[in-house]
Amino acid sequence: MLTARRRFLDRGHFAPIADRLCDLALAQLTHSTPETENRLRTVVDAGCGEGYYLGALQSHLTTRREMEVQYLGIDTSRDACRMAARRYRDVCFAVSDLKDLIPVSDRSVDLLINIFAPRDVAEFTRVLHPSGAVVVVIPQSSHLVELRSTFPLIGIEENKADHVIRRFDPGLRLAHREPLEYALVLDHDAIVDLVGMSPSHRHLTEPLIPGSGPLRVTVAVELLTFHTGVPSFRS
Repeated sequence: MLTARRRFLDRGHFAPIADRLCDLALAQLTHSTPETENRLRTVVDAGCGEGYYLGALQSHLTTRREMEVQYLGIDTSRDACRMAARRYRDVCFAVSDLKDLIPVSDRSVDLLINIFAPRDVAEFTRVLHPSGAVVVVIPQSSHLVELRSTFPLIGIEENKADHVIRRFDPGLRLAHREPLEYALVLDHDAIVDLVGMSPSHRHLTEPLIPGSGPLRVTVAVELLTFHTGVPSFRS
């Protein structure tokens, strides 16, 4: 799953998601308050996998000389953290079950990102600084719909974003909600990797043999930004 994910992401198929995530992160981290000005910022990726999104964010923010940022990626998979650490040398990675513990101090995280990964609202609330934010990326119901109609893949619950928002309230309140949709044309190898990097892969009983020719696939996600209080920045 990890090698398939790295191959697929390295080809830039989900780069628009990473780019928009970086824009939202920059908007949050450059918003100074008396509590955050001239202070080391902490960014945590809860469910970092092999590190693609956190690595993209670290690269994007490195050019911002006016602030200092430290990065931590957390995943339940030891192999994922090892793979991430080999590539992203200036980022720390830790193995932890996200449903149990985010191994950082209370109120110490300025930005927490969570991309297609499990969420623990109580832990998110505990670790988030009062002026911090959580950015969650979740699939819309039309995400990869062409692939899911062709192969026996796991479905996506309807109105998933609304359910997440309700689960986060009242500890974390929605500050910004943004859909992102675009189309990909995937060849045989990309389709195999996309399915191979997903939880659906372990449920397939037959080898994946896509039809001849490329397949047009819809990427449809929502980026949800949450704060502990009143929204304090513009995206």
